[in-house]
Amino acid sequence: MHWMRPPRRNRWRLFVGCIAAISGLDGCRPPPRAGAKCTLINLAVCTDDMHALLCRDGSWQTVPCGGPRGCAEHGRAKEVTCDDSIASADDACFGTNFADHACTPDHKRALVCQQGHFEINRTCRGPKGCQATPGRIDCDSTIAETGDACDTPGAFACGSEKRSLLVCRDGRMRPASSCRGPKECSVRTGTTTVTCDNRTAVEGDTCEPLETHACSSDSKFELICRGGKFVRERECKQGACRVRETSAGCP
Repeated sequence: MHWMRPPRRNRWRLFVGCIAAISGLDGCRPPPRAGAKCTLINLAVCTDDMHALLCRDGSWQTVPCGGPRGCAEHGRAKEVTCDDSIASADDACFGTNFADHACTPDHKRALVCQQGHFEINRTCRGPKGCQATPGRIDCDSTIAETGDACDTPGAFACGSEKRSLLVCRDGRMRPASSCRGPKECSVRTGTTTVTCDNRTAVEGDTCEPLETHACSSDSKFELICRGGKFVRERECKQGACRVRETSAGCP
């Protein structure tokens, strides 16, 4: 939600202009329109219940106000509130860089304002999706896919197929480990805690942490995590590789 207050020296002019426009008096300045030139930087006016015009970089720019409170003008000074908590990528935004956030209409992505336009900040595939509340955006990113946008380095998520663990690196979700064990990848109810069962794996699977042990999918070999991949450590000659409560390995 954004409040835009006209400069003091222009409030009366704006107020009189609006009255003249409504009354149809001659000599009134034409109402603002998208793309037209303007000089009162950061001045805003509502064009309807869901859109505002913002004077930026010398011209009027349309800003969608897709949140539940829409666009409204208040008092004689025509102070403008624009609820842009629901928006689409590339929509114009009021906020300065990183100070304005929104959810997409399908509640699957969180956006951040950069250079006057919203950009995708995070993907919210978790069951709660993206939720906009006054002054706050909550993004459930406990479920993700490789390549999804993220903004918290080291944050974990389960892959959408529940058979892999992903981690946020360099602004994208990347594979961290396979989760082929019986409990797969899961999110603890009511929390954002992610657990990956990698006690069963396939040679070459991505893995962490190092030195983690697992059984091959055919139970013939004990595997170990080295260099970020599961590799064969030994053949289980005395019986099938066993998946125990907290570990895995040959008998």
